Amino acid sequence: MYTNLTKYPGLGFRHHIHGNRLHHCLILQATYALVRRAGRWVLEPLEEQPALAMTDLFRPVMAAAGSGKPGSDARALAQASSLQRESELLPFKPHADVLINGDAIAPDGLAAGNWLAGVRIGGWSKLLKVSGPRNWERDRHGKWRLSAPEAAERVPLLYEHAYGGTVASAQAGEVEACDENPCGIGYLGQTTPESSEAVLPVPAIEYPDDATPAEPGRIQRVAGFGAIPMHWQPRARRLGTVDIDAIRRDGPAYPDDFDPAYWQTAPADQWLPYLARGQEVELFNLVEGEPKVAFDLPRWLGFAAVRSGGSNRYPDMRVDTLAIDTLARTVRLNWRLAVADEVDRPDWIGMELAIPEVLYPDGEPAPPEPQPETQSGRWRAAMARDQGEERGA
Repeated sequence: MYTNLTKYPGLGFRHHIHGNRLHHCLILQATYALVRRAGRWVLEPLEEQPALAMTDLFRPVMAAAGSGKPGSDARALAQASSLQRESELLPFKPHADVLINGDAIAPDGLAAGNWLAGVRIGGWSKLLKVSGPRNWERDRHGKWRLSAPEAAERVPLLYEHAYGGTVASAQAGEVEACDENPCGIGYLGQTTPESSEAVLPVPAIEYPDDATPAEPGRIQRVAGFGAIPMHWQPRARRLGTVDIDAIRRDGPAYPDDFDPAYWQTAPADQWLPYLARGQEVELFNLVEGEPKVAFDLPRWLGFAAVRSGGSNRYPDMRVDTLAIDTLARTVRLNWRLAVADEVDRPDWIGMELAIPEVLYPDGEPAPPEPQPETQSGRWRAAMARDQGEERGA
């Protein structure tokens, strides 16, 4: 029923979305090398395309010596780690996710105490402040002071270096975790600074407009560019009110107050409208030896051929994921589309990429209509789009 007509990894599956209506969900993925050609940064498709990630892959957490746990014990000791790669087995995204994995590189390759690193796409941008190692330290009078940052040439952009963490609870054998980021540093929970150790590490990744507190224990915003696991807040709260009794009685279904932004893997300030082909992307202090890297997204148009009742239609697949690995110098794009089964009853669905100038020799297709601002509006618009396209077929 699902056919991938491209050389890139793709997947078709059925899932109940949009009010628990059955949809045919399509995913197409292409990974490119970020290379410099004739003085310009360009994207070139990798010869060997990485497969779609079918599940979340976490970074390992090494068990402490003497803990009785063998070697690498993922999340057993610290309860959580950040994502190394997020699952792409998601049926629908109401926005585009922008994700960055890698290091923040000090300007000009010279070690610095702190600096800014970030990304720009069109009129949207995000900058974060990174710092070398520093601590909250008690002086001889017991008062806290914030040490000056040590000079660093790079800072890994991991949530392990952002505000958050897991601390021992007052109850023996239990832990208390920061819901927003259980693998970070700086979180004290119910522990008071007075009862803490004399030296505590300070988050190395922050928002530029957030002043680092002079003493530990104060809540800060979690800063990062990477993907967020499903069980972290605020993503987990978008799942809505889960009725266990109803699930046991009627089977699994999304709650009435389910927010489709649950499927977004990026932080909320990295959600954009679906990305346009040819859009310019700029990276600042994220690529070694290159303070600024600018490149254009590919000009390929992703679309599906849906055959139903003897007729065909060709809805566009949306670019809803841009994932940049600045260490590997790769760029990954994901196209997605959900087709309502009760509207189309498709006999066959094919996924394809094409150059629009070939498809539309007389000019570009009409631009997509503006996206609704609210999540519920996007949900209703997606349903109306499915039905409207069927009526017009």
